[in-house]
Amino acid sequence: MRSEQEIMDLILEIAQKDDKIKAVYMNGSRTNPNVPKDIFQDYDIVYVVTDTKPYIEDKGWPDRFGEVWFMQYPDEDYYVAKPNQEQFKSTCNEFWWCLNNVGKGLWRNELPYANDMLNFVIRKMLERMLCWQVGVTTDFTVSTGKSAKYMYKWIPDNDYNHYLRTYSCGSVEECWNSVFLMTDLFGKYARIVSEAMGFVYNEGEEVACLTYLKLVQKLPKDANEVC
Repeated sequence: MRSEQEIMDLILEIAQKDDKIKAVYMNGSRTNPNVPKDIFQDYDIVYVVTDTKPYIEDKGWPDRFGEVWFMQYPDEDYYVAKPNQEQFKSTCNEFWWCLNNVGKGLWRNELPYANDMLNFVIRKMLERMLCWQVGVTTDFTVSTGKSAKYMYKWIPDNDYNHYLRTYSCGSVEECWNSVFLMTDLFGKYARIVSEAMGFVYNEGEEVACLTYLKLVQKLPKDANEVC
């Protein structure tokens, strides 16, 4: 077994021989002198690089440290892919169109149905749009993780806090608040992404949907027609 000094020397040697590595640092228990040393302490090393893509594509890169028995790969399935116009259009259409189901579900006081539509359909379209914004910001080189759990790193704090507030849907009133938080965020970022990517955004679809939702929100429970 290699000694701690041999491992540290190897970590630095790899950094020094790779022009793409600009810095290296260690965190974890080995940096804390108050943590008792034992045989299970690993080396939590972070390399600061100019481009992550070569390391993502080169599956053999970790072999520089020695024989690999098994390892955890990054969330490759959750790297943000660059959309095309049709994907952008379809996502916007799905978001705005399916909100009509949420509206009628809330008018009927069908909270389980409305929540299902919000979380399994509407939220996924909003999540996708926010991730595309992350992609625009990072040139589509990062992973936002499962359920976009890492997008907070790139989305402004105020908007991310608004996004978190959309999870509170225990009453009809709370659900309506979530709906309009979601529509505000989606509209904002759809415009940002469309401008950055050169896409066409159908603002008329948004206006029509919001008009309908606000009408349904105020619609009396004994209404005979939607008008």
